[in-house]
Amino acid sequence: MTWSAQERSQKQTLLAVCFGILICSVAWSVWYLDTKVSAAQDSAKQLEESLGLAEIILKGRSGPSRAALRSTSSMEMTEQIEQASKDSELPAKAIALIEPQAERRVGNTPYKLQLTRLDLNALPLDQLVVFLRSISSGDSSLIVNGLRLSAPVGGTKGSQQTETWLSEVTLTRIVYAPITRSPL
Repeated sequence: MTWSAQERSQKQTLLAVCFGILICSVAWSVWYLDTKVSAAQDSAKQLEESLGLAEIILKGRSGPSRAALRSTSSMEMTEQIEQASKDSELPAKAIALIEPQAERRVGNTPYKLQLTRLDLNALPLDQLVVFLRSISSGDSSLIVNGLRLSAPVGGTKGSQQTETWLSEVTLTRIVYAPITRSPL
């Protein structure tokens, strides 16, 4: 069977068109697949980041709260200090002074600070450390943020030849107290 030149030309044109459609289809399929793979990789990356953030949030929920939800009265603070003194077995006259300070707001934030100053009579350092750990261990909103040691008059040696120190301690309770605005 012999084809005329015109038939051969038509078949070659048809074959070229089919080949062009095939090439375009393959190119489009590769481009489409590439965009879907990129989208899937982006989604996987976002999922990984989201899971990391969710883990951080869950850790934050289970961790201790650093701010109290209400202020503590000076009576409650004194009781907490005295209980810590008993728990750490301080001598009866170890606490010379408990002086609550006025509350103050931290800038323009919803937090207030309640400061309490303690003056402690001559104590060995190990006993002082046990007392300070005892006072702040039960309440995550109460921190020891100041400690000043000084030698007692007559030296640092106590009656049992152990080194003792006078201490001035500043305790700080962080209280969450949002600023309430009165309606106009």
